Amino acid sequence: MTDGPDDAAALGRRLLGALSAASDHPEAELRIAASIGISVFPGDQGTAEALLTNAELAMRRAKAEIRGSLRFFTSALHEAAVTKATLATALPAAMRERQIFLVYQPIVDLQTGTIVGCEALARWRHPTLGLLPPGQFIQIAEETGQIRDLGLYILDRAIGEFSAALPDGDDGVTLSVNLSFGQFAEEELVDVIRDELARTRFPATRLELELTESMLAQEPERAIEMTRAVSALGCKLAIDDFGTGYSSLAQLRRFQVDFLKIDRSFVIDIAGGDGPQGVVRAAIAMGHSLGLAIIAEGVETVEQAEFLRREGVELAQGYLFGKPMPIADLAEMHRRQAGRGDIAAPGKRPAPYPGSTKLH
Repeated sequence: MTDGPDDAAALGRRLLGALSAASDHPEAELRIAASIGISVFPGDQGTAEALLTNAELAMRRAKAEIRGSLRFFTSALHEAAVTKATLATALPAAMRERQIFLVYQPIVDLQTGTIVGCEALARWRHPTLGLLPPGQFIQIAEETGQIRDLGLYILDRAIGEFSAALPDGDDGVTLSVNLSFGQFAEEELVDVIRDELARTRFPATRLELELTESMLAQEPERAIEMTRAVSALGCKLAIDDFGTGYSSLAQLRRFQVDFLKIDRSFVIDIAGGDGPQGVVRAAIAMGHSLGLAIIAEGVETVEQAEFLRREGVELAQGYLFGKPMPIADLAEMHRRQAGRGDIAAPGKRPAPYPGSTKLH
């Protein structure tokens, strides 16, 4: 029993210190990492059950932020838990009523400025909470076992909308769809993709699936098997957010992928000098050494685009070329471009999509 928050924190730190102490083992030195959540009576709640629930919420936040740390329960954690439960309950209806919709960001060839593809991005127009980005509901779908349904909903809708707006043969523009960690963990993922392609008669060669670098690093053996199986279907694969994980060149060689997408955080820092530019150059060199094409994300300025083009980056996306937009707008943009020539002919500065500005 403690006298207050300070005593509880002190006890928690002593427990963490004791648990993290190294233990001898015949074959290795062992260390145990723990995370602690603290709820204080009577300020947080008045019942034992509520205190335990609140302490668990705080513990989960500690695990999510910095393992081996402690966190106190706050009202913000309670509000987040309520919102999470509300969204989890509302997800099935959101799919049935098409509250979850897609926007598409163009991907352009940096040498010509022509649109060669687009990335489908999910949004949720919630009736009371307003417009929600994917970061606020994808993780919830994974934690509540709804990611299979949501992933199939997004893939099916993306293929349907894209096929109607940009039919097969429309200059070979491709569709890129993100896979979440929950989808990646599904044993039937390849069968789901195969069945969807067969049902919609969508050409596999026009579909690109994106996996984050961290997903591949967590389950490398499964990643090798899955990337090869998806590639055998005819689909393209991209490693998204490249540079934020810990992939080695030796490990990347084992994955059957086609593109590396350099994370926007590195692209934004290009103007910062030799340090950030060196990181980008290293990522480009790694990708090209494996025979992969490079896609740069988050390109917002002409200077960024010109640097990337000089360094041999093939493709780019970002507000310089177009914000995420309805598929009809992207199709119209593509057709206007085809009618008037390229956005940026070789050797010329790429012009931003009309009406776009640098945004943060």
